Amino acid sequence: MVIAIECCIDIANHVIASENYRFPRDNADSFAVLVEHGILAADSRETLAAMARFRNRLVHLYWEIEDARVYQYLQEGLGDLEGFGEAIARRDW
Repeated sequence: MVIAIECCIDIANHVIASENYRFPRDNADSFAVLVEHGILAADSRETLAAMARFRNRLVHLYWEIEDARVYQYLQEGLGDLEGFGEAIARRDW
């Protein structure tokens, strides 16, 4: 899950840099930048930002994470990551 979220963050930052969009404040803000430019749907903004924050907790505070929370993200969040990939793939880069 960490790697999948990191890949989305990396892709978002690559798009931001290549298109000369504003510099994001943090990883979560990278998705907001893409929403601002119509690359991602507005309703995906908070979900993807929450995943970026969850990634930080997994990497830096993994001992505080409840197994049920990880399971919840695996059950509910994979579709959001897939949606991100589809939105990026639809663009004619």
